[in-house]
Amino acid sequence: MENPLSVVDAAGARIDPPAYLDEAALKKWQEIMASLPANFFRAGDGPLLGAYCTAMSFYEQAAIQIQLEGIVIDDGKRRMAHPAKDILTSQASAMAQMAVKLRLCPSARYDEKQAKTKTPATNATRKPHEFVAKRADAE
Repeated sequence: MENPLSVVDAAGARIDPPAYLDEAALKKWQEIMASLPANFFRAGDGPLLGAYCTAMSFYEQAAIQIQLEGIVIDDGKRRMAHPAKDILTSQASAMAQMAVKLRLCPSARYDEKQAKTKTPATNATRKPHEFVAKRADAE
């Protein structure tokens, strides 16, 4: 009798976008997916990546609205900052936080060992007790 269970190789599988993404957010999702290896994200990353793409969509909409109407608006009685400025600011902050969690920004992908940028210990980085131990060993 054959084993009904089998192992499926999902190494090349990409996660599907959430159904709630608007057209602009879906386009961002597809751009991000196309720019990274197939196994970069796991299924559990989907909701956060969806939120990131939605934040990008809202950010772009607010930026376009400000470009069209100006950063300062006049309602006839007073001049004030465009309300879309708050959306722009909040979405930029959200995107920055999520980009780190999703390893989308360079600083989140940096690996000191791979980059081989860690400098060896020098006299400037050695602790005083390390000097004493060296001198005792030399004698």
